Amino acid sequence: MPRAHKGWLSRLSYQTLESRRLLAARLGSAGDDPLGDYETDARLIERFYGPLAPGRPVPPIQGIAPLVGELPGDAIPDGDFPVAADGADQGLSESALVSLDETFTLHSRPDSNFTIYLDFDGHTTTDTSWNTGYGLSVIEHPNYWGGTGSDFSDARLELIQQIWQIVAEDFAPFDVNVTTEEPSDLDDLRYNGSQDTRWGTRVVMTKDTFADCSCGGHAYLGAFDDRQDEPALVYNNGLNTGSETASHEVGHQLGLHHDGAGSRTYYSGHGSGSTAWGPIMGSPFSKQVTQWSDGDYYDASRTDEDDLQRITRSSNFPYTADDHANDPSSASPLRESGSIAVDEFGIIERNDDVDWFQFSTGGGNVSLQIDVLDYKPNLDVWAGLYDSSGTFLVDSNPQTSLSASLQDIPLAAGDYFLKIDGVPRDGTYDADLDAVVEPTPAPYTVASPLGYSDYGSLGQYRISGTIVDPGVASVSITATSATVAEGEQAEFTLTNSAGGDGDVIVEVRSVRQSAPGQPAPNSTEPADFGGPLRQTVAMLNGSGTLLIPIVDDATSEGPEFFEVHIVDAATYAVADRVAAMEVEEIVSIYSIEATATIADEGDAGTGSTHQFTVRRTGLPTRADEVHWRRIFPAGNAVSADLQDFVSPASGSVFFEIGETSQSLEIEIRGDTDSEPDESYAIELYVPTGGAYQVDPVALTADGQIINDDPVLAEITLRGNQGLSIVDGAPAMIDNGTDMGLVDVQADSHTQTFMIENDGGMDLYLSSLGVFGTHSGDFSITRYPAVLIGPGDSTTFDATFDPTAAGRRNATIMISSNDANESVFSIPVSGLATDLRVERVEVNQGARSRSQLDSVTVVYNQRVDHQSLAEAFEIRNVTTGQPVESIQATPEDFNGRTEVLLTLEDAAGVPVVLDDGNYELRVRSFAAMSLAVEPYPMRNDLLFGTDAGAVDRADAFFRLFGDSDGDRDVDGQDYGRFGLSFLRPNTSPDFNEQLDADRDGDVDGLDYGQFGLRFLKTL
Repeated sequence: MPRAHKGWLSRLSYQTLESRRLLAARLGSAGDDPLGDYETDARLIERFYGPLAPGRPVPPIQGIAPLVGELPGDAIPDGDFPVAADGADQGLSESALVSLDETFTLHSRPDSNFTIYLDFDGHTTTDTSWNTGYGLSVIEHPNYWGGTGSDFSDARLELIQQIWQIVAEDFAPFDVNVTTEEPSDLDDLRYNGSQDTRWGTRVVMTKDTFADCSCGGHAYLGAFDDRQDEPALVYNNGLNTGSETASHEVGHQLGLHHDGAGSRTYYSGHGSGSTAWGPIMGSPFSKQVTQWSDGDYYDASRTDEDDLQRITRSSNFPYTADDHANDPSSASPLRESGSIAVDEFGIIERNDDVDWFQFSTGGGNVSLQIDVLDYKPNLDVWAGLYDSSGTFLVDSNPQTSLSASLQDIPLAAGDYFLKIDGVPRDGTYDADLDAVVEPTPAPYTVASPLGYSDYGSLGQYRISGTIVDPGVASVSITATSATVAEGEQAEFTLTNSAGGDGDVIVEVRSVRQSAPGQPAPNSTEPADFGGPLRQTVAMLNGSGTLLIPIVDDATSEGPEFFEVHIVDAATYAVADRVAAMEVEEIVSIYSIEATATIADEGDAGTGSTHQFTVRRTGLPTRADEVHWRRIFPAGNAVSADLQDFVSPASGSVFFEIGETSQSLEIEIRGDTDSEPDESYAIELYVPTGGAYQVDPVALTADGQIINDDPVLAEITLRGNQGLSIVDGAPAMIDNGTDMGLVDVQADSHTQTFMIENDGGMDLYLSSLGVFGTHSGDFSITRYPAVLIGPGDSTTFDATFDPTAAGRRNATIMISSNDANESVFSIPVSGLATDLRVERVEVNQGARSRSQLDSVTVVYNQRVDHQSLAEAFEIRNVTTGQPVESIQATPEDFNGRTEVLLTLEDAAGVPVVLDDGNYELRVRSFAAMSLAVEPYPMRNDLLFGTDAGAVDRADAFFRLFGDSDGDRDVDGQDYGRFGLSFLRPNTSPDFNEQLDADRDGDVDGLDYGQFGLRFLKTL
């Protein structure tokens, strides 16, 4: 395998697109794309699944996103950085999209039957193709930053909101809900057969902890309608790469393949600035405009795949319904408010969709602004203004902006139309065709392409602006209150500015987001209303009232919103066209408190009773069945078990209409066993379809079972710093049961454990031994006392001396006369390493030290290339100054990783070092093995020095003119210099090591430097 060319890596920073272990050819620079399409590459199948055995079916192949270096503004610090220093987590602005506590309730289309769930807080994957493909029954995915849970900094919450915005824009034309809230019914993420009407996918935003794919993300092709919760996995960090990779991986699940250029699998796009473009199924991470594509750009590798057609197949989801008419005869009126302000929200759903709007104005200047999403929009807007007869007046389609603006347009009083279209960057309006047309050839179809077509110019926009008050009688609608409860009537008032009579037609409509990138509110449905959605309201003496009955259903839906629009004002102008209202759900909220829940357990046959109180707040107008279950506390508390209870593990409490509290009794089973006090809790919960809520602050209450039997011998174990060890608990670094990193057959680790007797009688230890898979790697090297009196303690030592590399596990088992823990188990663990630097070679084995050109570091096994970013440091021993310009190129040969360190700047120009002795430090924790649980070297390696002194045997020095590495410049070196002096650099006698200033020749300047060192010794 040829070596990679120098220069494809930035200094100690690897920016690869795919795992180099999968490539048929070298990767280019960070801006290049790899060769080969790994969706069908047999090597990829073998990499992920192993060689195909006879009769073994070909597994589903993964679509893979490139792994990219973090773009400006995308860098995510490692977990050791304090949150306050985490500036790279900042998004595009200092203010969040919505309140930070709403970060995990964002929805783009909450009424859709189809779901794309962006899961940022970690996930456990079971029973999927990931599990069978990788041979893992359970895969634990950490959260987006490699930790657990969702307790994120404000900056990270804002970043999540902004990633959601960009992904929601990519899927805005379709009937699918992009959300950060896990569905309450996980069947919304599974396809359950031909009768199913609701399905979707989970996109786990995480770190790669199991696949070792060195990729930015991967997903199974066509998995959107899988029968299991088959997630897409995204590893790329940051706003640009994270959002684009999420949409890219969902694209694979929808059946899309990569968009490349020529022989390159991934096309990164073209252009610059606000109209820089790239295909979502390529690698458009730095581009401002990213769109679905049909391969209509220059040198496209996939011209036979229509992304939009594939996305909207029956196995996926359809386009969303057209929101505004395609012709002026059915144009939507702009929303007037205060007679002069107008606004409206819309979506261009298809590339043949246009949206028409109508407004009436008095004579004067009219201004209309049509804005797309602030950052990474898909839609490029063209806006045209027409008079009431449909005659074109003026348009806006700036080439350098995707928004459009019609500012201070002088209009006579009357009716006008506004037409919105999604267009190509370089389109211009043709009045004869009344359409936007492109130049021929289109600039994105030729070499050095620019711009894009209207194929993927789809997405959200908002119209806002001002008109002129017509100065005539007008009608307005207002809500008499901001909210209405289920079972009540919503009331709206219509007014006539002239105080006259007349009929106005109104219509109840669902609520949408107000602007691109805003989450959609939870909207009502027709079934929520007890009357017709379209009504005529009679105004008498300038006023009329609209009453709309709200249905009191038995479904827990949360707050919902609706609007009432004036759709026909007869002869009147409209001053305020829309009024909104929130429907408050009448649900009871339940809480639980411990009334009498600390009691002796009692004897066998008698036991005791614990009493809890369940309380209801809110209107008690319904009968409810409130469900509870018994849970056990985490932490150091001793948990009760099933044998401690007579009552079942779960049940329910019934509330009749009007009742506000109920008692819940838990029966405790007594015994005569001596045991610690034990704890448990009762938790209220809402089952699927439940029509009530639980108070999140008071959904649990604790109970404690007090031991009332005499305490006999009782064993307690402690490790590091006196920390308690729980019987059977997993090994932990803190208490010493995880013994850390040890070098195989080179060192060992001994841990001291303490045994205490907390009982009232003597504790006898009958046996102590090590058992389990790797019991031979652990041994008891000092035994404890056999007899331990009440309140006394003894210690013993266990030693970890591994025989093989990797995670090693065993169990120390202690048998005693403790009646409750007659066999105490201590799981122990350690990580063993056999990773070492096998060889260091200077100047690729050449003896000359006239220049230091390169150092080759050879590990004794393959290591993770991505982990090498900070592995190497070279310094001048005399001055202590580090060498700043080191380029590192790793390659795998014969089961080993070789890293070529070249001393040159980022442009590939060799760096001339000072004469002197040098030291190479290979940092231990910066290189990781490729084991299931990667392990580093045990210690740093120093080459060139030994115990702080120069190690002459390593010959790591530079002395210009020393052509044979004997630490002096003598007559033999003079002879070799003469052979190169004034010779062309193409001559076989030319020695580039004797070119002191690295200018490509050996001339008088080099001779002067040689003369200064002649007969000198280092």
